[in-house]
Amino acid sequence: MKKKRKMPSNNLSESVLREFRHRCAVCGRHSPQLHHIDEDPSNTTSENLLPLCPNCHLQDLHNPTGSPDQLKIRLFRRTKDPFVLDPRFDPIWNRLMFLSQENEEPWNWQYNCSNLLDFIGCLKMGEYYKNRIQSILCRTTEHFEFKRKRAGLPYKSGDFDSRVLFENAWKTFRALAVEDLCVEMLRYQEWAPIKRFETL
Repeated sequence: MKKKRKMPSNNLSESVLREFRHRCAVCGRHSPQLHHIDEDPSNTTSENLLPLCPNCHLQDLHNPTGSPDQLKIRLFRRTKDPFVLDPRFDPIWNRLMFLSQENEEPWNWQYNCSNLLDFIGCLKMGEYYKNRIQSILCRTTEHFEFKRKRAGLPYKSGDFDSRVLFENAWKTFRALAVEDLCVEMLRYQEWAPIKRFETL
C-alpha cells in the first residue's frame, strides 16, 4: 500500500537545506529537492531527508531497475562524504556488512574481520586504519562491560534485559566506529570525482 506523502514543515526543510548549504548533497548543484532516505514519504524527520538536485534524485536514488542501499545512504547522510556513494567505495562497504548482522558464527566473524582488514591494508594509509579498526574489532563486550563497571554503571547480576541492551549498544557503537574510520580513510585515496551526473 502506497504511503501518503507528508510535507515537511518549512522550518524542517530550511534546516536540512541549510545543513547542506542549499546544494545537492551529491554533486553540489543549486535548487535541490528533498529525498526521503527510507523512501517513506510520510517520514519527515531531519535524519530521513537529503537534498538532491533533480538529476541525482532521479538517476541515482530512484533507479527503476534496482533499489538503493538505504544503509549506505544513511552512512552518507551521517558522514556527508560524497565518496560513500562512489562505486569505488563498494568493495569496502560490502566487507562492512557483517558488522550489522545478528548472531554471526565465530568462525564467520573471524573470516569477515580478516577479509576487511586485509583489504584495507592494501589502500593508501591502509596500515594505520587497519590497526585502528583491528583494535576496535578485537575488543569484546567483556572489555566494555569492565569499562561500564569502572564508570559505576553496572547492571544487576542476572538482569538479562540490561545485558542485552548493553550488548546491542556495544555492537552499534562498534559498527559506527569502524564505518567512520573507513569513510575517513577515503580522504587519502586520491580518487578523482566520477562525473556521473550530466545536465538534462
